[in-house]
Amino acid sequence: MSSNNKRFHQAPHLLPRSSKVKPTKRHGEPATDTWSRLAKAITEILNHNASKLSFEEHYRYAYNMVLYKQGTKLFNGVRDLVAHHLDDQANQKIKPNFPSQERFLKSVREVWDDHVACMKKLRDVLKYMDKVYTAAPGNNFDWMPPVWDLGLYIFLTHVIRSPHHPISSHLINAIITLITSERLGDTINSSVVRSATEMLTDLTNHSVEIIKRVDDKTGGNGGGPAGESIYLTDFEPLFLAESREFYKNEGNQLLSSCNASEYLKKVEKRLAEEEIRSQAYLHLPTEQCLAFILDEELIKKHINGILHHASGGLNLMIEHDAKDDLKRLYTLLLRIPEQGLNSLKEGVKDWIKERGNRINEGFNGEAITRDEPQAGNNSTALQWVSDVIALRDKFLVILSESFSANKLLQSCIDEAFSSFINANKRSAEFISLFIDDKLKKGLKGKTDEEIESELDKTIALYRHLHEKDLFEKYYKAHLAKRLLFGKSVSEDTERNMLGKLKVESGSAFTRDSEGMLKDLKMSNEMGKSFKDWCSKKHPAVPLDLVVTVGSSSMWPMSQGNNQMKTPCILPKLLDDSIKLYERFYSTRHSGRRLTWHTELGSLEIKIKFNKSTHELSLSTLAGVVVLLFDGVDESRKFTYPEIQEATGMSDGDLKRTLQSLSCAKYKILLKEPKSREINERLDEFKLNLNFTNPMTRIKIQTITNKVENKVEQKETNDRVEEDRRLHTEACIVRVMKTRQRLGYTELNHEVINQLAKRFKPTPTVIKTSIEKLIEKEYLARDNHDRKILIYLA
Repeated sequence: MSSNNKRFHQAPHLLPRSSKVKPTKRHGEPATDTWSRLAKAITEILNHNASKLSFEEHYRYAYNMVLYKQGTKLFNGVRDLVAHHLDDQANQKIKPNFPSQERFLKSVREVWDDHVACMKKLRDVLKYMDKVYTAAPGNNFDWMPPVWDLGLYIFLTHVIRSPHHPISSHLINAIITLITSERLGDTINSSVVRSATEMLTDLTNHSVEIIKRVDDKTGGNGGGPAGESIYLTDFEPLFLAESREFYKNEGNQLLSSCNASEYLKKVEKRLAEEEIRSQAYLHLPTEQCLAFILDEELIKKHINGILHHASGGLNLMIEHDAKDDLKRLYTLLLRIPEQGLNSLKEGVKDWIKERGNRINEGFNGEAITRDEPQAGNNSTALQWVSDVIALRDKFLVILSESFSANKLLQSCIDEAFSSFINANKRSAEFISLFIDDKLKKGLKGKTDEEIESELDKTIALYRHLHEKDLFEKYYKAHLAKRLLFGKSVSEDTERNMLGKLKVESGSAFTRDSEGMLKDLKMSNEMGKSFKDWCSKKHPAVPLDLVVTVGSSSMWPMSQGNNQMKTPCILPKLLDDSIKLYERFYSTRHSGRRLTWHTELGSLEIKIKFNKSTHELSLSTLAGVVVLLFDGVDESRKFTYPEIQEATGMSDGDLKRTLQSLSCAKYKILLKEPKSREINERLDEFKLNLNFTNPMTRIKIQTITNKVENKVEQKETNDRVEEDRRLHTEACIVRVMKTRQRLGYTELNHEVINQLAKRFKPTPTVIKTSIEKLIEKEYLARDNHDRKILIYLA
């Protein structure tokens, strides 16, 4: 019952609480006379004519009746007077307004306000009865409601639940009808609805058993669930049922008439409206129940319809970067914690996988899969990585701006990327080639922040790789060529990238790469010493020789097994220079032997053609071939076998070299017959004396980091598999040395966990490694339980 209404003023207490009321001296006055005077006063109070009444006098009347054991008569009399008055009020003020909604609610509220004002005054007059009689344990009823509660109960039974008029049903229907009208867009007087709901909240079903006991003794009529408000028992269930039906119909209608974006906006608007409506005239528990109904009828039941809507579902939202719609979708689905978020996760994951598979299919074509040595095309690898990075950037924005950086969605996105990235068997190679391209030329002219961003993006892709050891093989090979050919954008950038890889995979992962940088620095210092040594010992050396000395255990000399190759036959000038360097090196490092990798070197040659002179920068192998034509007749032609015999090159190296000299942009050699391919039986080559070009310095590319053909890829994979076998065996030994005894299944899990940062060993590989270690007597099986392994060594 609201205590803030300014119309409600309690009558002032004329007697202090501590004062003692003396009984009237008219001891012989019959109780009926006292009650008669008091009843007349109560009637005047109920009719709002109490201004001339003496509060003290009528307080004494009630006091005397209780004092002289007439409490029951007083209690019953008050109840009957109030009940009769409310019956008249319902008949005169409320009934004429059936079934009008707003006017009807106002009339009920008016009767309620009058009743509250009257009961406050009666409570003061009958305070002694409340204190002594209704609270006394010996009144034969166990408990009698105080005047205030009695008044509420009478209003409930004679007005709201009047046996003569359907006020309760009209009241609830009027409230629900007005709320429905507002939902449909009409303007209503919300204060009228709020007044009605406040009244229903103040009216509670007093303990039915007690009221019934009183009614049974006094002839009254009780009813209603104990202790709960009429708002909860009579209004809320009907209101929530009506709301559910309303939003069930609206959800079906909207989904069939709107696209997903419009539907989400309308649902969002409905939720906001209901929140405002609830705060205006509903109670918090109702607001929570109503929110649950909206979530269920507008969201939960239509999750699939929203996500897979033919016109603007999740797929189209992602496709068109509809970040606002995605944020709205996420916010609404978050209201359905498990089903909503899980459905969104699956939808996002499926979209990423589908788009990722399309990217993979686009780069799994002929250019990558054919067996020819020239199959490698860096542009395909670079484009694949660029597309994956663009896709990842797209979802980073969506995750941040639309999904509030939700950890579960982030994990789902990462899982989807890992799935399709690792589905491409060449992803490790492609990512390494992309980094190689960036560290050679792609980062030139960029700020430190831009460089950092580019490197971080590639590291993010690297993080998804399962075969990090395979990536390491490619990265080391590409790094070696960048360093040997001076293609790296800067040493600082190289070290920065290695630092990022070290953070991801540990120092062991980058040890060899860091060793290569160290070797390069030491080689530069040794080169200065070599020049000083030559100036003192051999001042007439005609060749400016620069040598990079690297440890064979750190430098991957090529992508194939070039460590086993025989160096090509060098012209005397080059051969003498190399021998001179060996003499110098032996003075510094006795006992060490140098193995020359001419296929990784470069030469600068100055050639005078008929019309111009050019300085050619080319590989050592290409330079060796060009120098064959030095000092010979201008018309001299060399066949393929003649060149191979003179240079000692393998078929693969020689064909690539001749292609770069005769079939590429700069045709230093002329080939007969003309074609793009090298035919070792038919082709003849001669120096192109009429070669000309506007540029004086010309760089002829031969060796590049490229996508491997199938033969090269098999060689790399074979080496990686061998390394994995060794790593797996070493890991098994480490685990068993620590644990001494371990079950086969536990050992499997332990090995997989320890090697996860490099690669994921298959159970077959682990089983084979265990069997080999048993053969080598590092391990043994338990005699009593063959599933238990024992460490021996």
